[in-house]
Amino acid sequence: WLSLDKLDTVEIDRKQFPDLTRDAKSQLRLEPVRFVEHLIRENLPLRHLVRSDLLVANEVVATYYGLGDQIESGFGFQAIRHERPHLGGLLTQAGILAALSDRREANPIKRGAWLARKIIAEPPADPPPNVPELSDEEAHLTLRERLERHRNQEGCVKCHEGIDPWGFPFEQFDAGGRFLSDPNHDASSVLPDETEIMDLNHLKDYLSGERIDQVAFSFLKHLATYAVGRDLSYNEVESLREKALDSKDTEYQMRDLLRFVIHSDIFQKK
Repeated sequence: WLSLDKLDTVEIDRKQFPDLTRDAKSQLRLEPVRFVEHLIRENLPLRHLVRSDLLVANEVVATYYGLGDQIESGFGFQAIRHERPHLGGLLTQAGILAALSDRREANPIKRGAWLARKIIAEPPADPPPNVPELSDEEAHLTLRERLERHRNQEGCVKCHEGIDPWGFPFEQFDAGGRFLSDPNHDASSVLPDETEIMDLNHLKDYLSGERIDQVAFSFLKHLATYAVGRDLSYNEVESLREKALDSKDTEYQMRDLLRFVIHSDIFQKK
């Protein structure tokens, strides 16, 4: 679901990000798994996927976030309150963000496409054949400026309309998945529905608020696809979209969503 395998293959520049060691990567890769397990075990509301006041971490993960003094469990994962506005939820977990980076810099295209596909189930259009790469000759420009020029090339606009707006708020996090306190990083964006977003926290508010129905649908769609081991039919997808709303009054509690898929015709009659 979350493409955690990408962290196994990405080679982040160790000189630039010395704390992202092999051991750190292996534990950061586990963080999203343990986090989702905790949400299901405690039957917490789905909104915690995108905005949460807790982390599920062990000593290695907590230390990477600068919270090592709150953990005494060694390699065992436990829930802790982070009390840091830039942390909490899948969108700011370092393992995911590092996996969606290049060697030395963050990649808003990868991160935006990941969010569109995995968190809100609104995948961008497929890129056209022979799509041009970002030009290395424009290294003096900011990444946002280079993307703007790339997007304006023929054949690139339609694809990027469904990617870049979701990716720009992630500019607050470096290639190692850590928060950048530099106020010069422009993390603002105008989303496809014209909603203006100031930064990633604002995006979290948007997804956990007015777009929580779509986040719930996306979670159920990926869960059901895994449960039956195949792509869902159009009718199955629309059934999920409609019936998912039945859990809205109870804030889309995670265990309830799991039960919903297990008891659905999609799974029972597969």
